[in-house]
Amino acid sequence: MSASFIPSRGWAPALNQRPNLADADVTVREADLTVRVADFAPMQGNELRALCLRLLIAHRIGTASRVNVSLDKPQQPATALTMPYKLWLEKRAPPRSDWLSSTAFLVFKSRERTLRAQAMLDGLKVDGAILSAKVLGRGGVNAAVENVRAVCHCEESAEETLDLVADFPALPAPGPMLVPVATVRPAMRAATGSSADASSSVARSEASTMEPICSYCKQVGHVARVRGVVCCPKLFHLECVRAEAREAKAKEEVEQRMARALDRSVARKLRQRKAELEAEQTGGWVTVGGTALLSEASPAVQTPALEPSAKTPDGSVEASHELSRSQKRMQKRKEKSRAARAALRSQP
Repeated sequence: MSASFIPSRGWAPALNQRPNLADADVTVREADLTVRVADFAPMQGNELRALCLRLLIAHRIGTASRVNVSLDKPQQPATALTMPYKLWLEKRAPPRSDWLSSTAFLVFKSRERTLRAQAMLDGLKVDGAILSAKVLGRGGVNAAVENVRAVCHCEESAEETLDLVADFPALPAPGPMLVPVATVRPAMRAATGSSADASSSVARSEASTMEPICSYCKQVGHVARVRGVVCCPKLFHLECVRAEAREAKAKEEVEQRMARALDRSVARKLRQRKAELEAEQTGGWVTVGGTALLSEASPAVQTPALEPSAKTPDGSVEASHELSRSQKRMQKRKEKSRAARAALRSQP
């Protein structure tokens, strides 16, 4: 097979043959399977490819093996006509990524699909534009002849079908129409609430002919639930009570957690205060393994105890204003720590 030189593609096989064709199909060129569709409204290349594929699928042609588009050179504006077009295209024209396309090349895998696509797209109105489609290779008279052959083949197939229908034996005539038989609907038995077992058994056996019976309160006229929605009044009231109980329990748990958190914070502050007092008593030293005992001969190290402003006859502190529960608890712990320190100082 000889080769020819194409300036834009280099050395290529002669007749633009497809490399994956068998030896029996060497006469079929890729140009014979390519349809050139022009006169589209100018648009981006990706949009034009998507539009061509949508048209092929909508008209039951099938997708193409490849869709190529050609870029249209931009038009020189009137304000730049003094500059040569070639120079304007190199210096002032927009980048090639912004160029629009109005012509597409559809490559198919079979000659039959190529002709169908050309016949469908030629003269088709799309977005106010009338398309023109042409086969790049064998087109024109050869395409028309192939279309005529395809139509003749379809007509011959239709005639053969008609002959087969004519030779088919006659079917027997249909029988007479059946007369509908009038039947009496069985009487409905009302369910009584005297026996729960009887009502449930009746509801199971005659569910299609009786009124609905609630499975919760055993009353006639409604059901317990329908698609997750409660329909029974008693069950609805029970669900409301349970929801309120759950909300109350959740609130109580939140309050308990807050109270425990407050107690922990108060205990932490008390421990910090106790550590500060111990540091003051020991002169800044941290004791390890026991409590530091201060002698009476070191008055500079000792810290006088904080005397309350006012004491009641029983020795408790009289607060000048109302204290909160946490403050009262802290005050009691301070009094205990003071008493412990006084007992330590009183020991010989």
